[in-house]
Amino acid sequence: MAIPAFSLKTTIVNTSSRMRRSQCPETPARKGSRRRLVRSCSECSRRKQKCNRNWPCNNCAGSRAHLCRYDHTVKRCTPSASKGPGELSPPNDYVEQTDSEILESLGYVAGSASHLAREVLGTSPLDSLFFDQSDAGCTPNDPRRSQEAVLDLFPERHVVDFLIQYFLQEVNWIYEMIYPPTFMEKYTSWWLQQAYQDSEDIQFGLLILRLCLCSIQLLPHPNYPHERTFQCSLNDLETRCQNAASILDSFRPRHTSLTTIQHMFFNASFLTNESNLRENWIVLADVVKEAHILELHLEHPRVKVSEFEMEMRKRIFGTIYMWDKLMSILQGHWSLIPDVYCHVKLPRDALPATPTVPGAPTPFTNRIIQMRLTKMLNSRKTTEEQQPRVPGPAAVSAIAESIETEIISTLPQAYSLSDFDKQFDTILPSIPLKREELHIIIIGAFATAHRSFTGLLHEPNFTNLPSIKEQKAAFRLQRKLIEYTTDTIRSAMRFADMLLGGCKKYFLVNLIALEASVVLGLCVRGLRRNRRAYVRLSRQGLPTFTENSDLEGSTHTAFLEGLNFLNGMAHHSPIAAKGSQIVRSLHQKLQRDATVDDDLYSNTPTPIQQQQPQQPQRRAHQATSWVPSASAGIMTAAAIASEQLGNILAGPPVTSSSCGPEMVMDPFAWSQISTHPLPPPADMHHFAHTVQSASLQWYYDDVLVDRYATSTL
Repeated sequence: MAIPAFSLKTTIVNTSSRMRRSQCPETPARKGSRRRLVRSCSECSRRKQKCNRNWPCNNCAGSRAHLCRYDHTVKRCTPSASKGPGELSPPNDYVEQTDSEILESLGYVAGSASHLAREVLGTSPLDSLFFDQSDAGCTPNDPRRSQEAVLDLFPERHVVDFLIQYFLQEVNWIYEMIYPPTFMEKYTSWWLQQAYQDSEDIQFGLLILRLCLCSIQLLPHPNYPHERTFQCSLNDLETRCQNAASILDSFRPRHTSLTTIQHMFFNASFLTNESNLRENWIVLADVVKEAHILELHLEHPRVKVSEFEMEMRKRIFGTIYMWDKLMSILQGHWSLIPDVYCHVKLPRDALPATPTVPGAPTPFTNRIIQMRLTKMLNSRKTTEEQQPRVPGPAAVSAIAESIETEIISTLPQAYSLSDFDKQFDTILPSIPLKREELHIIIIGAFATAHRSFTGLLHEPNFTNLPSIKEQKAAFRLQRKLIEYTTDTIRSAMRFADMLLGGCKKYFLVNLIALEASVVLGLCVRGLRRNRRAYVRLSRQGLPTFTENSDLEGSTHTAFLEGLNFLNGMAHHSPIAAKGSQIVRSLHQKLQRDATVDDDLYSNTPTPIQQQQPQQPQRRAHQATSWVPSASAGIMTAAAIASEQLGNILAGPPVTSSSCGPEMVMDPFAWSQISTHPLPPPADMHHFAHTVQSASLQWYYDDVLVDRYATSTL
């Protein structure tokens, strides 16, 4: 039966009207009408198929599984004008919070250039930070801040006085972040205060505790200077200082200041010497954040400071900057302070109105030299797109030349690397220590620049002239790398001999010795494999040459010296104790690798056989004659070879820009390595055989070492 045209038109109009009313919320739908809820997936709904509501459903399980989707949302178009005022109010959880608390929870900090922070706070963040120190939120006359309550947390006054005096005389030379005259003036008055209501008072108390902890950590021996100096053990004294610092650190509000940055930095230093690199990295990140809030990275901050305070700001920021760059180089991770945001000049050698001896270096001279070196090395870095995966010989030579011309040639005579002047050593007793430390850092910078040339230097085919030139240049750089790294280890040994017993825990001497030992071990491995590659190429009739084969014996000897040194330092430093396990593992692998040479030269040309007649005898001599004295507490090579340890690769030879992300050293690896308490030196040989070794196979892989050893060219 045909439908009249008029009825059909009316039906279409009514249907369109109902659809418009259902889509517009302002027009109520006709009573009794409703939209059916779609439960099928999008594909079944489009194809009008029955859907079993699985994912993927029965119809889409084949080739259309990626199209099987369900709509779980109900779209509403309710305008905000239809909501009442109550519906626009924020949740009750945030009603009681102040604007500053909300901004802090969102990640905003005072000192940022955010317009949101300025608009909400209604004033410049720095203005409110420095000139509105009203301690809002602090309980008036808080009993926890009274003199009695605060000083009860501290050890006895004479104990604190002794530890502070020891720090200023024997520890402060390491960083020179404390200026003794102003510190002692404030230290004396701090003990006489009736209450510590201000944030700065609490922060200075924290600084005192952190300095005490650093002194306890670096004391020459537990009974220094004599017995009964302390009424308790050093462990109990350290625990009391740590507990007191935790309590004071929980006091709020806390305003950012130079004192805050100082005590946080010394906390990071304490953690590093204890090989707690994970916690150190967290604290260092907080230090950088606090320095940013204070605008220490700016030459002209918005806050007005005196000339003296400006120089102290530069000294503190320069120390943080050097620490950040040093740890990023040693551990192969990103630095926390971007170089593009550093717009502050180097500090002066002498503070204003400070007496100096004509011609003599000041206590801060060596720190300025290190800052210049750090800035110079970072200024030569290119962008990630322009930076090659492995620096070429020309780039490495340019860096070495810059260090020679910009740093070494300008060193004062007291800090010269050779023929230094000792006339000022009696005026400033720390000059010999600083001189040797500076020598380690400068020579270590040379070694770091050359560390891409540790491994296999032969290519499968280099018969053309340009390739041979590149190979010869690489061999020369490898020779320099071995010389610089050997010098670094021996300088670290001299430096350690100059340190007092507890000061041998200083992380720099142990960590750099570990890095250098690993690099020398990899160089030995590379020299051996390079020699084998020469044999294979000779068998193929290719024109070849060999260089640096004469360095294998001396390099292996220097590697054993580094292992010897780390074993001796293991009684003083947790870093050395853990590092000795790493280097023993590498030594064990080198011994296994050396057995490959026994049958290698049976079918080799005569010149090669003549070059290598002494290799088995040299290895046998090294394996039997390297027996250090028992007083040094060192294991024999046989004892080391019996250890079943894993190994980790240190950061400096491997960076994310040169060897890929899988080769980068975990910055928190030290926290994962457990060490056994070491026995007296006389029992070290037995200890090497009996103590179960730590399992580090999760961190070390021969495939990665092979890849590193063959990835230099």
